[in-house]
Amino acid sequence: MDRRLLTQVTLCIAFCCALPTELLLSPSQPRCVITAYEKMTCHWTPQNNSPSDTVYTLEVNKTSPFMSTPFFSCARISQTHCSSNITSPDRNFCVRVITHSTPEASSPTLCINGMDIVKLRRPVLSDLRSAKVKPRCLELLWHQPKGFAPSRNSICSDSVEYELQYNTDDQPESQTVQGNLGQQQDSKQCKETLEKNKVVRLGGLCSFSPFTQYHVRLRQRYASVLSDWSDWSDQVQSCTGMEAPATAPQLWRSIKPADTPHQRKVTLLWKSPPKSQTACASLWFNVSCQSGNSHNALQTESCLSVTNTSCELILPVTRSSCSLTMSNSAGTSPAARVTLHAPTDTVLRAMKTISVEALSDSTLKVSWSAVNHSSPTGFLIEWESASETASHSLHWQRLSHETSSMVITDLLPEVRYIVSVRPEFGNESGEEISNQTYTRQGVPSTGPRLHVQEQSSSAILLVWEPLPVKQQHGFITKYSLYCQREDNTTNEVYIVPGDKLHYRLSGLSGVYRIHMTAHTVAGEGRPRPPLWVTVVEDYSVRNILFCAVPPLFAVVLLLLIVSSRRRIRQSIWPQVPDPALSSLRAWTSNIGHPKKNFYSEGMEHTSICDALQDEEYC
Repeated sequence: MDRRLLTQVTLCIAFCCALPTELLLSPSQPRCVITAYEKMTCHWTPQNNSPSDTVYTLEVNKTSPFMSTPFFSCARISQTHCSSNITSPDRNFCVRVITHSTPEASSPTLCINGMDIVKLRRPVLSDLRSAKVKPRCLELLWHQPKGFAPSRNSICSDSVEYELQYNTDDQPESQTVQGNLGQQQDSKQCKETLEKNKVVRLGGLCSFSPFTQYHVRLRQRYASVLSDWSDWSDQVQSCTGMEAPATAPQLWRSIKPADTPHQRKVTLLWKSPPKSQTACASLWFNVSCQSGNSHNALQTESCLSVTNTSCELILPVTRSSCSLTMSNSAGTSPAARVTLHAPTDTVLRAMKTISVEALSDSTLKVSWSAVNHSSPTGFLIEWESASETASHSLHWQRLSHETSSMVITDLLPEVRYIVSVRPEFGNESGEEISNQTYTRQGVPSTGPRLHVQEQSSSAILLVWEPLPVKQQHGFITKYSLYCQREDNTTNEVYIVPGDKLHYRLSGLSGVYRIHMTAHTVAGEGRPRPPLWVTVVEDYSVRNILFCAVPPLFAVVLLLLIVSSRRRIRQSIWPQVPDPALSSLRAWTSNIGHPKKNFYSEGMEHTSICDALQDEEYC
């Protein structure tokens, strides 16, 4: 290295003063690279005002501190690059480009040592493993390619640099680490390792997380700003060492009524561990709940040693709290806690506004603001499809108190989402504010199902139920009610506001075909099969009444007469006493008048009863 530096210092390149015209036509200083120790390629950039038919000559001179001899050239070429084979890169070269124009112009001369522009072959990674007793460190081993590799002295000194890139499945964006191989280990130990195992050992990589799988690749170059990086190696992967989880898992809950009184269904939710961690360790979770401020444990047997990301419990409606821990073979994490409010608790109000903006068919931007006097420790954003009811459909994200917006991704168009934001005060949660929205609205997939609630001689009252949310595909703005007579003599369209669920049609007579469509901002949806309705005219009803009422009245009158027959008979023919049956029949006068018969001898005695021959009357 000292010899090369001394050579570069002793190479004094004097540039002649060029004419202004030559300066305008001079190409840029060439940039050269030596590949595979046997091929030298140089590139240059012409001036913007150079003619399109300009030709160039590349001159490469092999130099030493004492002499300069011509080496090779590319004469009168139209390309802006040129390559030539060389015998060895461990020499000093001076390179310039001549432009053949009127007048001729020359680029600045580049004098370099060939080793400074060598592009090494990509390294061959052989092993990536966790460092012993250091769970946050990795150790990388690789082979240098045969035939075009730096020497042991170059590797174990400061002559070779490396660049390492690593990422995880959860964080695909790569992180970069740069260093010098000679600074990573003792020079003597480095040479012994190379001599014995024929591998380069790179240790001291300790910027990783424990029990996490990483993907690593590497490239190298000589320690010169003129040297090009090698191509990237193939990627290798390995896990760091085991260590107990250092942070508490993220915990949230969903609360719904239970089937039994004074109980509620609580679904505890937590974030799944990163894939890069589950690939390296078996993880499990434990849940515990307590009632109120006491230490009375609640029944949580179904949530012990679970490996999924949710757990359902039936808990009392009183104030309680639940905690969650994550464990692996090395230990247990700190506990995450969440408070379950009682219905009588006063929930803190800290949210002021919320707004939701659709950025694309799959993304929403949520923005919010809190009241000035509140001091939340963070915010929790929830979103779920309005047509979903299962607890696992709830998505959530916890953000810091300094955040005022969030972009939600992986959504679907024409699906209604409920988005809510609530403040958090430590383990306590405040009152939420929510909004319903779509990323993009579509037309309804069907129309309302119509029913006739009332019907008169010339009018009907139609009612319908709101469309299910999953069939709306947007917010309903209005309805179109189509009413067509069977003989096609009338065909009417009525516009109904979107918040109405009934409509009265009047002036009807005959058979009608009726159907309805729903509208969103995207347009009119498809209808259901039509409803057929028959409306009877007024005169038919009058005729029925005219024919039915008189006979009915006559029957009722006859029944009244029959039931009152005896009373009528007594009123017309009152009962008269029969003198023949009284005591006067045998009466004799005290004055001695001769007895006279009031009837003839041939006349039979006949009473009124006998004349009437009616036992009931007598």
